[in-house]
Amino acid sequence: ARAAGLPVVETALFYVQAFAANLVTIACRALPLGATEGQGVLAAVAPLCAQIAQEAAAGDLSTLGGSAFAGDSAAMEHETQPVRIFRS
Repeated sequence: ARAAGLPVVETALFYVQAFAANLVTIACRALPLGATEGQGVLAAVAPLCAQIAQEAAAGDLSTLGGSAFAGDSAAMEHETQPVRIFRS
């Protein structure tokens, strides 16, 4: 995004919104949640996405990042499971 000269805050906002949309898509497939309700969830979290993007853009590199070792380990195990729920 930087190489393309895109604005930092808007780029962060689009990333956070895309992440939220991916989570809602999974919820729509795995739960009794329809597309209309999913869109409602996205609309409800839009202000939070904007706040997170503002905070991330205002921080320096020492404030960004995190650790989710257990989640990363679980994701690696998911890759090798024989049955995949969301096959296209």
